[in-house]
Amino acid sequence: DPTLIRLPHGEWMASLSGEFSPGGRFYVATGGGMELWDLWTHRLISGLNDPAITLHCAAFSPDRHLMATGAERWEVIAARGSPYGEVQFWSVTEGKPVGSTIRFPYPVLQVGFGTDGRRLVVCWGPRDSFNYGAAQAWDVATRRPVGPPIQHRGSVHQADFSPDGTRLVTAFADAGLGPCEAQVWNPATGRPIAPPIRHRDGVAAASFSPDGKWIVTASEDGTARVWNSFSSEPRTPPLQHTAAVQWAEFSADGRLVLTASI
Repeated sequence: DPTLIRLPHGEWMASLSGEFSPGGRFYVATGGGMELWDLWTHRLISGLNDPAITLHCAAFSPDRHLMATGAERWEVIAARGSPYGEVQFWSVTEGKPVGSTIRFPYPVLQVGFGTDGRRLVVCWGPRDSFNYGAAQAWDVATRRPVGPPIQHRGSVHQADFSPDGTRLVTAFADAGLGPCEAQVWNPATGRPIAPPIRHRDGVAAASFSPDGKWIVTASEDGTARVWNSFSSEPRTPPLQHTAAVQWAEFSADGRLVLTASI
């Protein structure tokens, strides 16, 4: 169902999904097409409504100058539709594409900048299958991969850089064939650098604390939990919820955790 966003002048805007920029001035609505808004001036900066493209996600750079969008695009090959993924960078203030698109073998389902804005993590995989997913770090300036695709045996729900950019945590579920995990990787080599963090059901989200010492996970088993990011040992007991936990993240000072469940 659409989410209602209240604009500065009192009007409401419906959005299937979206993202606020740091500081809250800009908002990008995704979930099919794309609309980029300046909420301070109530101005639509840019829009995209192409039936061949489905926009799944977007992220703002920390300085708010760039935005990255992740999508799937359909093309007809031998009279059959075949989707692939793409990432596009945009100028936030001008609302125009910056450079050419980056193509991926499957729909792009999540993108996220590192804290310094120099790297972007891209997660892709088939939307109708939980048997495969991948994540990869890219250099924003050169538009080239930092390391190889990190293959997963299930759908990758989220990925997050450590504050120093040297580690990457991914959250995924492996189609019920084994434990559901979050995993810390070296994005340059694509190799795991800590034991897996395991839940009883799919891990919907995983993110680092501001100092990089801890990871908080959110799981469909109805719990969130804080872990040591180096040893993967639990820092807290399971934080029980009455429904699947879809999101968890630290406050800016790292002292609190915010969770969302449905």
